[in-house]
Amino acid sequence: MHTMATKTRKHERDPLGFVLSCFRGEIGVAASLLLVAAVTTADTPDPEGWSRFRGPNGSGISTSSRLPAEFGPDKNVIWKTALPFGHSSPALTRDRIFLTASRGDRLVTICLDRRTGRILWERDAPRPRTEKLDSRNGPAGPTPATDGANVYVFFADFGLISYDMDGHERCQLPLGPFNNLYGMGASPVLVGDLVVLPCDQNTGSFIVAVRQRDGRVQWRTPRPEARSGLARIRRSRLSKRSRGNTPIRAAR
Repeated sequence: MHTMATKTRKHERDPLGFVLSCFRGEIGVAASLLLVAAVTTADTPDPEGWSRFRGPNGSGISTSSRLPAEFGPDKNVIWKTALPFGHSSPALTRDRIFLTASRGDRLVTICLDRRTGRILWERDAPRPRTEKLDSRNGPAGPTPATDGANVYVFFADFGLISYDMDGHERCQLPLGPFNNLYGMGASPVLVGDLVVLPCDQNTGSFIVAVRQRDGRVQWRTPRPEARSGLARIRRSRLSKRSRGNTPIRAAR
């Protein structure tokens, strides 16, 4: 069980309406992040915001409207920022964008200003090992998750890490090593007051839930039926998990 003292949180508000396209280059080539149209009057984080992998409840569907029909390198672009290699998708609050990447041998979490594209901070994760990966994967594949107060990232070469909005580390949860033929690709998801992460691999698959407020492991359940896989978490009324009675489901 790993814990870390919770530090003061700075609250963010999530935007309503965006189109975000991320082009991440192969073999470490710099990438361009294009942000198109962000308009909001929300004063609190939007529960339907794009704050995790595939957006609202992992559906990949946005409720945003009044979006441009066309955009590209020279059309409807507000800003463009060069980024290091990575496969993760952007996770957004109203004012920030979070990504993970590999800068050489370093595993980094990057926070950008959503309005200007300026990099606000970049933090290195510990890297006690380098796991074998399928050539189509990379060490920074899982997408961050954020609630507008903190951000949670997962690197297979270390485990889970949480930062506040200013980049101060809040907690760590070392996990692994893993034995996934393709490399780990599942992203953390915020469900109630938990951070939930499926860790499917060739043997020893499990799903773990960590309390957001103090970094304590709430529960960890084996998934012997899962072999490798690219599971994602969805909230569901069909199944309840363990002590917290938080409805979740691992979907493929």
